[in-house]
Amino acid sequence: MGSHRITSPRALSVTVGQQLSVSQLQVDSIPSNTDRASIRFYSPDGSTYVDYAAQDVGKTNPLVVPTFTVGGEVSATPGTWRVYALIQAKGNARLEISANHLDYVVVGPSPSPTPGPTPTASPSPSPSAGPSPTQTASPTATPTATPTPEPAPSPTGVPVGCVGQDRGNFGQLDSPRRDGLTGQRRLAANIAGGLDHQLVPYSFAVGQTVTKECGSGSSWISGAVPDDQPLDGRNCILGDTGNDGPALYDGFVSGTGSRPGRLDVRNGATTCPGRGDLVVGSVRLNNDVLSCFLRNGATLDSLTRTGVSATMLAPEVVDSPRLVWLPVVYATDRAQKRFQPILDFVPGFLTDETQSSAASASNGLAINGNSVKALQVFVFDKAALPVDAQAPTVAYDADLGPSIVRLVG
Repeated sequence: MGSHRITSPRALSVTVGQQLSVSQLQVDSIPSNTDRASIRFYSPDGSTYVDYAAQDVGKTNPLVVPTFTVGGEVSATPGTWRVYALIQAKGNARLEISANHLDYVVVGPSPSPTPGPTPTASPSPSPSAGPSPTQTASPTATPTATPTPEPAPSPTGVPVGCVGQDRGNFGQLDSPRRDGLTGQRRLAANIAGGLDHQLVPYSFAVGQTVTKECGSGSSWISGAVPDDQPLDGRNCILGDTGNDGPALYDGFVSGTGSRPGRLDVRNGATTCPGRGDLVVGSVRLNNDVLSCFLRNGATLDSLTRTGVSATMLAPEVVDSPRLVWLPVVYATDRAQKRFQPILDFVPGFLTDETQSSAASASNGLAINGNSVKALQVFVFDKAALPVDAQAPTVAYDADLGPSIVRLVG
């Protein structure tokens, strides 16, 4: 248990089955060495929890949590959920739970489950996501009782939900290639030209316990197909923690072998009006921004909300080499080094343009010599893309050349 506390300016209450936009939660008394913070909802009977994803804290104190939505993963269960703030010190130390909690009341016809034990602060974050509308009830700031055994993560299979913008060292997709490349050369080739085989989501069967890992050796979960061979239909992927700056530079900028870098204008020239190519060294790079593809009054913010449709973006967005597909996995520790099931794929656009700020001169690709120091991606709802680009798989087709939407890890 930590000394930090969580507060809310308003009551948190919702009708069963509905969703609520939660805003202005605040976490204060955060220690100076804190790295990340997240919000955890414990079920009324204390048996499960749902996390709303961590964000970097840095030197922020107090932390005003960005608005996020809580939905059926919580509101399907009537009763009083307990809301805690979890923080983690730098160096991936164990999590600390807040010294108090708020009440999140789900009002419904079903009888509320019997209140359960108070949680401790040990395990790594679990799946979640969500939204929910409101009623009344007062948030409370109740000291926690003596710690008891930790509840299990929610078995509903709900993915983690990002709370606002996030940054960090999330790792790179380590996927094999048919040409036998390994290490840095393989990563660079996968970025520059895309994967040479198809990945697909993993589907948990009805009643199957949702797990964050696919297993290994003789203990793979049912239906797991690890991406350890360059064959179609792989549904469990491996992340290589860390960012390999030189390999990223080759993949995005200078190219590798006979392949030009992904952003090289040979893969798609800059088409946004008034924007010239970005020049890095002697290489001319695509310099598109996502906002120039917006249509029919859509904004970058509306691409991340409900009601997204293919009318919001010009279909030509799929031809920009800055459009990428990212595999989504269940929330887990950033040091995860085992195969993880693919939940879905989400489109992103390589840019540092946001809902409230224009792209910088580097447009999301920070270069340090012959190395990529950092890159930024704006992710959005795939329903904004043309219908034929919304498939739940990421495929490779040699006949389509650079026009195909590529997967980047």
